[in-house]
Amino acid sequence: MKRIIILLLILVILIFSIGFYMQIQEHPKGNLVVGIAVLSMTFVLIPVFLIHRYKGKKIKDYTLDDKKIKELIDNCTF
Repeated sequence: MKRIIILLLILVILIFSIGFYMQIQEHPKGNLVVGIAVLSMTFVLIPVFLIHRYKGKKIKDYTLDDKKIKELIDNCTF
């Protein structure tokens, strides 16, 4: 899984680089290529990374509920 994430990251960086180079050369499709890189990073790379990082962890430990809010307020000093 780690290799897939690294490969996706390198691919997105490569697409970004190509897109920015195309923008410098004033190619009409430069903005499209950069947009595709942003979308692929947003909808492919980040979810795969998050799935890999949080596999096997309890989500309840990271969520904020009423009990934790009251605990934070009680421990807060002004």
